[in-house]
Amino acid sequence: MSNHLAIAAVTATIQRLLTDGLSPDVPDISVTARPPDRARQNQGQSQLNLFLFQLLPDPALRNMDLSPRVKPGETVQPPVALGLRYLLTAYAANDDELSAHKVLGRALQVLNDRTVLDPAVIRNALAGNDLHQQVEHVRLSVDLVSLDDLHKLWATFQTQYRLSAALQVSAVLIESRRAVRAPLPVLERKLVVAQGTVPPYPRLEAAVPPARQPSIRLGDVLTLTGHDLSSPGAAVRVRFTHPRWTAPEELAAASSSRQQVTVAIPGGPLGWPAGVYGVSVVVARPGEPVPQVSNELTLSLAPRITSLTATRVGKAPNFIPAVTVVFTPQAWVEQPVLLILGDRGIPEPARAARVGTITFPLPGVASGTYSVRLRVDGEDSILVDHSGPVPVLDPLQRVTLP
Repeated sequence: MSNHLAIAAVTATIQRLLTDGLSPDVPDISVTARPPDRARQNQGQSQLNLFLFQLLPDPALRNMDLSPRVKPGETVQPPVALGLRYLLTAYAANDDELSAHKVLGRALQVLNDRTVLDPAVIRNALAGNDLHQQVEHVRLSVDLVSLDDLHKLWATFQTQYRLSAALQVSAVLIESRRAVRAPLPVLERKLVVAQGTVPPYPRLEAAVPPARQPSIRLGDVLTLTGHDLSSPGAAVRVRFTHPRWTAPEELAAASSSRQQVTVAIPGGPLGWPAGVYGVSVVVARPGEPVPQVSNELTLSLAPRITSLTATRVGKAPNFIPAVTVVFTPQAWVEQPVLLILGDRGIPEPARAARVGTITFPLPGVASGTYSVRLRVDGEDSILVDHSGPVPVLDPLQRVTLP
């Protein structure tokens, strides 16, 4: 962290680097820090002018607590985190432009070799500064300034434009002088559990598919966990919503307790499309006129491949390989379907009805054995079997192309 001299220390450090770096090649070089309209001092001398034209807040560091004075549990005003933008302009003796270009090129070479400012150089550049002690390194790079911005900048000073380079310096942290708030240490920790602090309303915390699957499938039993999901004599139902449904669907819970509810997903192929669902619990308690509804969680219903058959399509002798996939639930007309053969995605042929069987032509696909996934409305069939001690690829989702 640095004191109020940080900005001046950066300017002085760059001046020192340029002076030391260019003196062997340009003995008479003068490095100044003046506004462009008052920069040129001696027409017979080579000169570099370093003008600080903008201060920018550093978005990554402006709210971070980097002060070495602060320990965990203490608070302090965050530092001022800044990026500095400079305009570096070169002048040669007798205003020779070619020589000025040489001076500018040598200056950029010197600075490019010192993209991280040396703390020792920073310390010696300006008396009283402590920028060299901050945790973050001070970095320097060539910046980009548009022609429009350059025009505005030089027009502001009503002086003729000179070829210049823009420099970016980051990050400079100026520490606050406000006192640190340091609370007294805790002598004893006590944990007090108060009864009745959890609202007595049903709340879902997790929706857990069976066998560590990432998604549910038709015919699966879904487990919902939370609190106040049931009570003696209550009728518990599970409500599902889907973007392609016009109304929610409710299923009676297979089992219910205060912390857990299970529900069986129907196995039919039509009514439940693959995709993302919302799920909540509806608890109708005796004597209450209106059922209580929990919060809604999201879960996905994945398609299940029931059959894979390698075949051929087309006319002899120009047959091409194909794969016929039988799956549930049926894909609705609005749902895009993609076959993923190994690592290659094959879009479905055009169709105009709900289907549970699709034949995918595979032009250009070589013979071999491939793992297969079916993606319906963005949801993939479950290729990895998590039911055992070690995850394995489902052998039923493999096909061999002759």
